[in-house]
Amino acid sequence: MGTYMDEIKFNHYLDCKKCPLWETTTYPGVPTRSLYDNQTISKDKVILFVGQSLGFLENKQGKSFVGYTGQLLTKMIEASGLIDYADVYLSNACKCRPPQGGNETQSNIRACRPYLQDDIDKLRAIYDEVIIFCLGA
Repeated sequence: MGTYMDEIKFNHYLDCKKCPLWETTTYPGVPTRSLYDNQTISKDKVILFVGQSLGFLENKQGKSFVGYTGQLLTKMIEASGLIDYADVYLSNACKCRPPQGGNETQSNIRACRPYLQDDIDKLRAIYDEVIIFCLGA
């Protein structure tokens, strides 16, 4: 297994202006986070769930997967026993919320790609196995 740490610190890209979404979102550059706040690294595997973009509550709180979909996903993860198998982290391909909850564009996702890749690299530096589970379109 990789190096043990208390938790991984993911960057919050508040000053990001790589695409126009920063102008209409409340919290630009929302960071990847653990399923449970202040989760310690306890397994040699990690599952990273990656959604499309932020919803209304995620944008309001500046935190991925806190709305209805996030609550449902958490219940499904807990019921499946995945938390006994691997540490779990949540992220988004697009780190800002599109206006009126519309769809993000491929250029929005490409602008955020280096941020997501940096988060994946942080996970790969610590865990022996990184499993990425993509959600959405």
